[in-house]
Amino acid sequence: MLKWGIQEWYNEMVLIIEYYVTDSHGNVVQLTDESGKVIKDYDYDSFGNEVDLDSKDDNPFRYCGEYYDKETDEIYLRARYYRPAVGRFLMRDTYIGESDDPLSLHLYTYCENDGVNAWDPSGNISFKGIWNKVKQVTKKVVNTGAKVVKKGVRYAANKWRYSTLGKYFARATESGKYSKFMNTFDFFQDSKGVYHTSQNCWQKLGGYNDLYDFFFDAATEMKAIKFNLPTNTRRYNLNKTYILWAWKGDYFNLGAGGELGIYSNYINIHSLAETRNPIYSKLQVFYKGKRIIKYHPSYLCWWITGFNPKIQNIKTANDLSLKCKADFSNVSKDLRKAFFKKAKKSYGKYWKVNKKRKTATFKW
Repeated sequence: MLKWGIQEWYNEMVLIIEYYVTDSHGNVVQLTDESGKVIKDYDYDSFGNEVDLDSKDDNPFRYCGEYYDKETDEIYLRARYYRPAVGRFLMRDTYIGESDDPLSLHLYTYCENDGVNAWDPSGNISFKGIWNKVKQVTKKVVNTGAKVVKKGVRYAANKWRYSTLGKYFARATESGKYSKFMNTFDFFQDSKGVYHTSQNCWQKLGGYNDLYDFFFDAATEMKAIKFNLPTNTRRYNLNKTYILWAWKGDYFNLGAGGELGIYSNYINIHSLAETRNPIYSKLQVFYKGKRIIKYHPSYLCWWITGFNPKIQNIKTANDLSLKCKADFSNVSKDLRKAFFKKAKKSYGKYWKVNKKRKTATFKW
């Protein structure tokens, strides 16, 4: 029995059974017998030419697992025959290619001259080309969808911001009229009227991810920056990464402000609050060079925040600057090691470290 197609695994004759072994590219690289003993090895160059070709070999499936015609030294790829010796098809391509990809416009080349990373089972378009096309279309759809969503969210946010009710809540927030209501959502107001969040807030349980930043950015004027601190701490066969995350911008009725949090994850999809490693001791926020927030709690925070309701509807988050002090003296060893290693090597623009005191100052 002879079985063939895009992926071939065995060739059974009358008394002899031989098994195909393929590599990640789909090339047949070995033939084995029933016991698994290798009886034939194959090697190819980047265009599919077999190295040390054996003229007596009758195996029909070789490069990319496709049918090889040893009489003509050509590979059958359904729509066309391909000749590895010259790296060209014998007939012109029915797929004319893409105007923004010059290599795809040649109608006789194999896989845009990239036989190492691509393969073409149809004779019309390589799998690499198909994947690139899928990525292009997906990117356009996602970008278009994101723009539509952002416009919708920003429109709704502005409708609220400049509505009579929105303006009323802004004034009420500034005056502290609804302080008890704000306490319900874990906000409290200090003696200077600046709002902060408690350490037992809802986000302690919810964590954070980039999707929140997407909607935050869509709704208002804000900027975010995060600092990944990979470690060798493992769980579920995955390495733990700590994240120092900072934000600044216009927080609707809460006013202008900034915040820093510390999180961790094992998979870069959603991060959990790193409440066991509080590090932030002092936060200052400046608007156009003038300090509008100074917050120095009596305890270290895993999330330190400050929002000044007297500064409303700022035009750009670039007018805000943050300064924050962090203390790493009592944190997990893997966090301390990861921070001081990464801060010195990659984050020196934002973090000034004092390794002796195990502290650091963030400026942004």
